[in-house]
Amino acid sequence: MLGKKTDPRIDRKNLNEYQTKVQIDLREVVRILKYWRKAHKSVCQLNSYALETMVLNFIDEKPIYSNSREFIECFLFYLSSAVLNPVQDRKRLQGDLNSLDYPARFEIQKKAEYYHGIIKDANYYEERSMDEKAIQKWVNFFGNY
Repeated sequence: MLGKKTDPRIDRKNLNEYQTKVQIDLREVVRILKYWRKAHKSVCQLNSYALETMVLNFIDEKPIYSNSREFIECFLFYLSSAVLNPVQDRKRLQGDLNSLDYPARFEIQKKAEYYHGIIKDANYYEERSMDEKAIQKWVNFFGNY
């Protein structure tokens, strides 16, 4: 069995380059999204590297966010449609990183839409200092992992 082609140095360089384009801690956001991915069975089918690539693709479209919470909310909305499409390897080593079949893609689309609403509510509550309600929404987002 052949392993996947990879070069972590290029990945780090890409992430560091993108960090200069945004005002948020990009590594933290990627860790949060990967944790969310792992906490939900259907989303876990999405390759971690594909998810990270999608984050960078998303930043290409809209790099300005005031905080990580806003970024995650907007990214989940983006993910709900982006997961249906090919995700090209930015290093040009692997081609399409989205190897999911269409039923899996649609399941992730539904989860991304659902959790987009959860985080939108959490952000709404947080903006209004309704901390307990915001925390409950974030607990829902992170699941029982």
